Amino acid sequence: MKSRLHGSSLVLLAPLCLFLLHAWFYRSYGIFRDEFYYFVCGLRPDWGYVDHPPLVGWISYALSHLFQQDLSLYRFWSFAIAAAHLALVLCWVRKHHGGPLAQSLVAVALIMSPLRLGMDHFFSMNSLEPLIWFAIFWLFSQVAKLHAPGILGLGALIAVGTLNKHSTAVYAVLLSFCFFWNAADRWRLCKKILAVATISLVLISPHLIWQMQQGWPTLEFQHNARLYKNEALTATALLGEWILHHHPLVAFLWIPGFFIILTQSRWRFLRPYSWVVLLFGLLLIPAHGKSYYAAGLMAPLIAVGALEFEALDLRLRWLFPVLIGLSGLLLMPLSLPVLPVSLFQSYQDALGFRPESGERHAEGVLPQHYADMFGWRELAEHVATLWHELPVAEQRRTMLLAQNYGQAGALDYYGPALGLPPASSGHNSYYLWGYYPRDATQILIVGGQREDHEKFCGKLETLGEFDHPLRMPYERDLVIYLCQDLNQPLQDIWPLTRKFI
Repeated sequence: MKSRLHGSSLVLLAPLCLFLLHAWFYRSYGIFRDEFYYFVCGLRPDWGYVDHPPLVGWISYALSHLFQQDLSLYRFWSFAIAAAHLALVLCWVRKHHGGPLAQSLVAVALIMSPLRLGMDHFFSMNSLEPLIWFAIFWLFSQVAKLHAPGILGLGALIAVGTLNKHSTAVYAVLLSFCFFWNAADRWRLCKKILAVATISLVLISPHLIWQMQQGWPTLEFQHNARLYKNEALTATALLGEWILHHHPLVAFLWIPGFFIILTQSRWRFLRPYSWVVLLFGLLLIPAHGKSYYAAGLMAPLIAVGALEFEALDLRLRWLFPVLIGLSGLLLMPLSLPVLPVSLFQSYQDALGFRPESGERHAEGVLPQHYADMFGWRELAEHVATLWHELPVAEQRRTMLLAQNYGQAGALDYYGPALGLPPASSGHNSYYLWGYYPRDATQILIVGGQREDHEKFCGKLETLGEFDHPLRMPYERDLVIYLCQDLNQPLQDIWPLTRKFI
């Protein structure tokens, strides 16, 4: 009875601790560049965006009313989702007769995951994916026993996951294939899988129609990201990043968990899941995917590894979760902004290790997930100062053009209070949203190369320059130009700004 009470308290206390850990540092640094973009997507809720499905825009729309457009507070959604994921995994461990040690191992492994700490600390669709994937995994492991309500629920869950990130559709297809291949009664399972797929397709069909109407922009985005943005991964590099991102000591849980599911009769009903993990990893390599795309795969492997570790007759078994926790605290500043920037830089140098972004660009003094939290308000203020130096009559016919969604999103977030108009950009969904004002005769351009602007500017004047020492190199030394005497109509210039990547 005491063990059962302990298990119940851990299912509640561990997620609460995770939530409070994030909440304590929620304003330590600034707003992350993607958060500005999702904020603007929430101002334009739709059935799709160039680089992601619609759900994050809908959530942003709801949060804008709940939190009065305070982007820092949007993060509490991600904190709550991360806590819910941990609670769900702990419930699964309890259901499979996991005791205090197994639950403690799972809790500390998921809380101290460097990847999850960083990923769950800002508002995005990434925190929701592991929760949905684990729920899908739980239902799919029982799909042969599901009746109509369960089939409907699983189909709806896959649809919600796909409307959150397209990778959920790949995950669901792999689960379907691997569980079908392993089934004793394949025809019966096939009928259930087809029912699940039909429900999912019906629910996501408005998004597919949107993609078709827009000319399948997400396919273009993914193609360009593979060719020009994301670094290629080898199988060895992918495995190494999985080990580092989920904490090196936790590899002693999920790697054995992978092979235990494959070999032990107790876990035969989950055997297809190991093949899902293997196939998903193999697909990431030719697709030039980032290793964090597989973040949602790890929890079941960690849970099985923890359950089997608890069953071992080892002395000092409780030392293992303690070691994970203590070493996780040492690594935490690399993922969570627990230190002032000056101390973080010294700490990172002392460790001799810095997280990589997985993208093809030069790194700054801070890793990208921190560097992209600095300088946005200052950029908006600097642009606003230059904007208000223009005569009022000129402001009414001037377009404010940014190079990417980070710049444009920051200008749209801070701009209204500074008297700036809506920003325009050719980057991703900003391109589809078009330019403002439609009758503009000149353009105030933030950043970019002078030679590119001169292609359509008869007169190009440098108004100023913005820099911030902590920003990424490609976001430093931004020149602000005034483009006048356009040599072609604005509707002909606009396609030249298109950039889906």
